[in-house]
Amino acid sequence: MMDNELFIKKCKKIVNRYERDSHDLFVVWLVKAGKNNKALIGAPKSNYYYEITYIGDENVIACDIYSLNHSENISNKELS
Repeated sequence: MMDNELFIKKCKKIVNRYERDSHDLFVVWLVKAGKNNKALIGAPKSNYYYEITYIGDENVIACDIYSLNHSENISNKELS
């Protein structure tokens, strides 16, 4: 099993492979379920976020990278 502190450290090391200016990485979301860990990691001024999963039974870490394709503000009144 991996504790959250070690997992976050490994996540940031992985994201450092992709982000040049990565000293201000931040954790958006973090969960531990059984032997598994999952985190969403963001980087300032980046259009990407990183979903990193530790699969405890296999002792492997998977990294999925997502990019922002569209952003829009919608008034709540429009949805009434």
